[in-house]
Amino acid sequence: LKLICNTIDKLLKEYYRFQRQINEQTHSRFMVWGAEVKPVQTKTKNYNEKEELDDYRNRHNAPYFKLKMVMDYWCALWFWDMRQAGELPTRQQYWQDIATILDLDLNKAATAVKQPANNEWAAQKNVQLDIFHPAETQLTVQATAEETEEITEGETAPYEDKEDEAEINVNEAFVRYSTHRDFFDENRRIKLVQQLAAQHHFFHPQLEFVEVFWERGGFDLIAGNPPWVKITFEEKDIISEKFPEILLNKTTAPQVKFLRTNFLNNINLQELYLSNIIETEALSSFMNSGQNYPLLIGQQTNLYKCVLENGFSLLNKEGFLGLLHPEGVFEDPKGQILRKEIYKRIKYHFQFLNELFLFQDVGHRMLFSINIYKGQQTSIDFFAINNLFHPNTIDGCFIHDGSGICGGFKIKDEAEEKFVWNTRPHKDRIINYTEKELELSAVLFENTNDSEGVKLVNIQSEKIIKALKRISGFGSKVGDYGIIITEGWHETNSVNREIRRETKYADIDEYEFIFSGPHFHVANPLNKTPRSICEEKAHYDVIDLNLIDENYFSRTNYVPNIPIDDYVAAFKGFETGKDEQGKPIYDNWIDYFKVAFSKMLNTSSERTLQPAIIPEKTSHINGVISVVFKDVINLIEFSALSASVIYDFLIKTIGTANLTNSRIVSLPLGIDKTFHDSLFSRVLLLNCVNTYYVSLWEDAFKPSFRKDTWSKEDSRLKAFESLTQKWSWHTPVRNAYARRWALIEIDVISAMALNLSFDELLNIFNISFPLMQQYEDETFYDQEGNIVFTVNKGLTGVGVDRPVWNTIKHLQAGETHEHTITKSELYHGKKVTYHAPFDKCDRVEDYK
Repeated sequence: LKLICNTIDKLLKEYYRFQRQINEQTHSRFMVWGAEVKPVQTKTKNYNEKEELDDYRNRHNAPYFKLKMVMDYWCALWFWDMRQAGELPTRQQYWQDIATILDLDLNKAATAVKQPANNEWAAQKNVQLDIFHPAETQLTVQATAEETEEITEGETAPYEDKEDEAEINVNEAFVRYSTHRDFFDENRRIKLVQQLAAQHHFFHPQLEFVEVFWERGGFDLIAGNPPWVKITFEEKDIISEKFPEILLNKTTAPQVKFLRTNFLNNINLQELYLSNIIETEALSSFMNSGQNYPLLIGQQTNLYKCVLENGFSLLNKEGFLGLLHPEGVFEDPKGQILRKEIYKRIKYHFQFLNELFLFQDVGHRMLFSINIYKGQQTSIDFFAINNLFHPNTIDGCFIHDGSGICGGFKIKDEAEEKFVWNTRPHKDRIINYTEKELELSAVLFENTNDSEGVKLVNIQSEKIIKALKRISGFGSKVGDYGIIITEGWHETNSVNREIRRETKYADIDEYEFIFSGPHFHVANPLNKTPRSICEEKAHYDVIDLNLIDENYFSRTNYVPNIPIDDYVAAFKGFETGKDEQGKPIYDNWIDYFKVAFSKMLNTSSERTLQPAIIPEKTSHINGVISVVFKDVINLIEFSALSASVIYDFLIKTIGTANLTNSRIVSLPLGIDKTFHDSLFSRVLLLNCVNTYYVSLWEDAFKPSFRKDTWSKEDSRLKAFESLTQKWSWHTPVRNAYARRWALIEIDVISAMALNLSFDELLNIFNISFPLMQQYEDETFYDQEGNIVFTVNKGLTGVGVDRPVWNTIKHLQAGETHEHTITKSELYHGKKVTYHAPFDKCDRVEDYK
């Protein structure tokens, strides 16, 4: 092995010298004004001579050919067709083939190898020997001086040898590198290697650009937009070669199976099918190997991630790598190893949303970024701009003077009177990340002190950092309390086993109701009900809390499919003691009130976090995640804080697509008790909408609730002094205006409880909730608190359509409009009267 390595070192040096001279003799020089042109001693070759020189390196005896064959052989082992497994070499055969490629006789040479003098010095100095960076290590392992020229400590650079200055003689090179080799023509394994190299286009940058790595240690600049592709076998793509309709039309699984059978009946097409499977599996194995991509261990491999890791190895220390790629590397739960490398190299991170369709082939919610990386690891110090929509914004941010308001994702275009994606530059949009900012993210969002591999959070403005620092100083978190977090019934695996699909009005006392995501919204457990036939996301109607009786509950889409005793015991509650054998006894999880959230998150929506208290004896599918508390006081506090824009802002900042246990347990909890009454009363008034919440209301009620007041006087707001411990239909807040106002006050009280200033609350709202601003700018209420008109896409069927609104919006006090509901199955044909005048709200003014 040492002899093989020494020979490779010698060939590499010889090839470097050859290639350097080729470059000198084939380089085309152009006169450019202002550029210094060095005098050239050699005569420039014509085109035919250039081609002939370039072809010499592919002769069987040429150093380039030998080195490439060795590299191709190793690559070929990863992509070997398993139908030719009999041709795979043993380890000894592999060494022998490599030796033959290099013109070595291993048996004869084995006794000639001795320990080089340099090794002891290298071991003492802990030098890493690297033949592709000799200018850095100045060392390489050597055999005897007769076998290879020594590159010793202190040699300035290999290309300074005088013999390198001599012009290559074309005829001499032809004689040296054109020896016929039967080995390459007759050896079955070598022929397979050559076939695989031609099929897969093996490419070895350190060999093809040997002078770049020998002289500079790597490239000065690498730039590109690598493929955003996961390596998977797409059966339809192969079958479409014969049956294009499989891609053009919606094809069912049985149809695909039928077409596959016909496809595989053809021998040639069968070969195409099998070859694609083998190629996909081989490439997947290569990309997922820890020895090839150690920074990607544990991650779902994507080609752009491989290009990123390759890029780091191809740069010299002073070089820069510029790549445009998806945000996955900054978000992957298993990407800590890669992020530790990234944070020490990255200089600029510019994150984009594809809302302006800069890339036509991906969805508008796709996140991608322009990233500039350094060739050498340094301390963490980089600049980031998030939520970009057009690259023009970047330069503007760096020259902006800091005046004016930064704004959020969307801002109102006063000229066109509509909200548009924010492409305006502002100095505050530049976030300077250092180790301190990453430590803040680790503590606040991941409940850990390990900041080196923390996920990169989405921060719109430098001012938001101050609010995050304040929240991070809060003492306790959800995970410090007695809780159970549950994802509920699996919508795929549990169906037709523990639960079954059936849309109906359920009997809650019989544990029949199973929540899905659309059922609830922020502090509202009765947000929507499925229609009698519910097959799509749009098949839900908004529930008007003014139009339900005290026992009403929406339809469910799933019901239990096993005996109730087994169903109730399926999820364990808290431990209540031990049995006679000492085994723990648990109560039933399903018999607790729970704070439920939609598990799938959309950070660009009006509200990302959508919590509501769901009642006892109900469960949910895994599109929902819930938290049960041992202490109901903690449950009420958590539900109130979760309903605020503060918690919503924290989740938006994380930028995650799923609400997980780790996110929930890291949220602050345990505010000063002086805020309890004002928060508890409001969140209970919002959630306790029917008789299934009687016990929660009556157990949590305090006489001090009656002493509270709203922060404004409005006839649509019912006085606190009317509240009693006994729950009735009139207890909860029902009209839309009052429910919005209760949430406004929850926002302010939560901000105070979490030690945020008023300006920080306004920054959080203005920057992180642009869609809410847009909706509120075009939502109008009547004097009874009903919504007359709204552009809110989550309130389909609520209020009148725009053409009608344009005819009634100027009605005066005392005038009314009767509207017949047509877009709701639940209330179809019902008449609603709206009382003028109609007004809209200004959240900033309301916060004040």
